[in-house]
Amino acid sequence: MSQPHKALDRRSKTILGVDDSDEIQTLLHAIITSAGYSYVSAENADRAMSEIVDHNSFDVILLDIEMPGMDGYELCGRIRKHPKGKSVPIVFLTFHNTATDVAKCKSAGGNAFITKPFTGKTLLQHLDHWSTRQIGHDEKRLASNS
Repeated sequence: MSQPHKALDRRSKTILGVDDSDEIQTLLHAIITSAGYSYVSAENADRAMSEIVDHNSFDVILLDIEMPGMDGYELCGRIRKHPKGKSVPIVFLTFHNTATDVAKCKSAGGNAFITKPFTGKTLLQHLDHWSTRQIGHDEKRLASNS
């Protein structure tokens, strides 16, 4: 992952974090907002879709895989079908990092994944990288923190 561009204005960027864990949401909020990004949380797929529909736009979506109801893979597919979700980078958050898991993230439409537990530095490297990009339909790269 490359270093963030020096001109990156994090204050103009909004991150959506989708995770059913209060502890992960608290951690994400603390890291992301202290770095200067705006942060919106959603605890499940329905809330995430409501935020995507109602919000102007997100610069990056952080997406847990294991959630009650709809999992992150299915939610990623729904996001990609929505006009506001076609080009936003999606970074999966997961405890799993096998080759099968990576393939599932990619086939679902994800652009990167971060293995839990993660450090603030790793999270911010991904956010700085992906928040400056709009994903085209040809985007095939799946980055990880490994």
